Amino acid sequence: MEELDSENLFLVSLDDSREWFRFHHLFADFLYKQALTKYPAERIRALNQRAARWLAGQRYVTEAIEHALAAQDYEFAAALIGPQSQEWMRRGEVATILQKMKQLPDEIVRKSAGLCIWYGWVYSLGDSPQLADLWSDRAEAVLSPDLQTVMTDPVKFGPELCNAYAQILAIRATTARHQRDYQTSVKLGEQALKIVPDGNIHLLTIVSAGLSTSLIEVGDYVQADSVTSSTRHMAYQTGHSFIAFSMLMNESALAMLRGQLHKVYEVSTEALRLTETESMQHLSFIPHVHLGWVNYLWNKLPESRQHTALGNHNPNFKEYPTSSIMAYLNLAMLYQAEGEFLQAQDALEKARRFAHKYHFADLHERAKGLQALYQLSAGKIEAVARWAKSSGWDSFDPVRSGPLFNDESFYASCRYRIALAKPTEYQKVGALLEWRLGDAESQNRVGVILEVRLLQVCLHQAQGESEAALAALVQALALAESETFIRPFLDAGEEVEALLRHVPRSHPTRAFAQTILANVPTQKTQRSHVLIEPLNEQELGILRLMAQGFSNPEIAQKRSLAVSTVRWYVKHIYRKLGVHNRTQAAAQAREMRLL
Repeated sequence: MEELDSENLFLVSLDDSREWFRFHHLFADFLYKQALTKYPAERIRALNQRAARWLAGQRYVTEAIEHALAAQDYEFAAALIGPQSQEWMRRGEVATILQKMKQLPDEIVRKSAGLCIWYGWVYSLGDSPQLADLWSDRAEAVLSPDLQTVMTDPVKFGPELCNAYAQILAIRATTARHQRDYQTSVKLGEQALKIVPDGNIHLLTIVSAGLSTSLIEVGDYVQADSVTSSTRHMAYQTGHSFIAFSMLMNESALAMLRGQLHKVYEVSTEALRLTETESMQHLSFIPHVHLGWVNYLWNKLPESRQHTALGNHNPNFKEYPTSSIMAYLNLAMLYQAEGEFLQAQDALEKARRFAHKYHFADLHERAKGLQALYQLSAGKIEAVARWAKSSGWDSFDPVRSGPLFNDESFYASCRYRIALAKPTEYQKVGALLEWRLGDAESQNRVGVILEVRLLQVCLHQAQGESEAALAALVQALALAESETFIRPFLDAGEEVEALLRHVPRSHPTRAFAQTILANVPTQKTQRSHVLIEPLNEQELGILRLMAQGFSNPEIAQKRSLAVSTVRWYVKHIYRKLGVHNRTQAAAQAREMRLL
């Protein structure tokens, strides 16, 4: 054996003390194929059965399950799969549970409440809420008392039955969350917690994890904070790495909603470390998405691109579509920031398509909102007008609105109305921004408050209210400084950039305003680029008339446009060419051979 081992011919050592060996996998495969041709099927099944029981006795449970299934010893395989599924779940290996369970005959699974519950868990965590409900109903049918009876007097029925029913409620809470019925999800999660048997910290951790996510979705951030933090500590205590990871990502999501950028970075980095130390590398793309987002807001674009690229590598898209869609949104923001308009639109189209496919209405609207924002910045006002008609914002009633998460769509609607340059639209936008400001402040959503303040800057500027615009700007600066929000100011447009230069020297936010301005690309840098975002046909026509010396009213008459629309196009022609006036625009256009 020593000679064979040293020659690396047939044996592989399994331990440092050289007591455990196995055949080299190629030789093992050869022997197994030889056995299949040499022995009858009954003998092969008997050998697999013996191997399954020996391996189970040595605590090689995963290998034992494989041999039990190969032996068609389904009762023994089922007895192993049930307890082992708990270990798989700890590591987030949901697909493994489903793959093993599907090899068991239906009649074996249906008579076991525990196996039915595992099917319920697997389908509830995936994209099959109907199947999850079906299997939780089957589990309930196997158990003798009905759920309502157990709920009224859980102590009477003992820990085993309460354990099963608490899981059934938790599964139904998860499916309700997938179906966007967040209030029901919270209610069922709280009911499940009440009947978890005393001392069953493992189940308490699982049920609390689901409740944490539902509370975030329903907008109860205060309770979500408490539940998320306590669940993470329980997960570390029980060794439930997958739930610890999930709670870290929930903490990051809460921090994202509140604009706590440094906390997002801290907990996402911890989650990334956990994926490496607990063999959960298949989940590492999720914290990378969050890290890409926070680096974007810090205007650290190379770091953001690196994390976003890794965030796009999702090995289980169907199981985790939300993070993948978010990665595409991040990618679109990066492309837009770097002037790659067409690539940004392509990334947004992918985000929109996947959000529609997996029924994420909020993410779908966010993608469409970003698309409208970028079209607006590119001067494609007709396309934005078409979007605005179908967006539903014209009939939006703040009084009847629940928690609002499709923020980008809201911002696009406000910017479009400001661009219309009509007093009635200004009034509508002003009222909407005041409502949104109060709503965001009640939820402590700092990122939204910041964006609303910047929209107020643009609104005041459009109305010629310079003092009010500057007041809104310094409020935005004071809000953004502690977390170093840079990118929202750069993305807000030239009006905000110009006003940053007028923050009084004596004002406390002056230094931060200068920090933001230091991140603005120089005109020389802008002009050195090839025109990545092309002028459309309308813009080229207006540019030619500008170069010939026609005024805005004259251009409006020749092109059959409103004067305000011409002004809109002129502003975007300047931005695309990297210039500030008509003379520079004509010179730059001739240099680029656009005229």
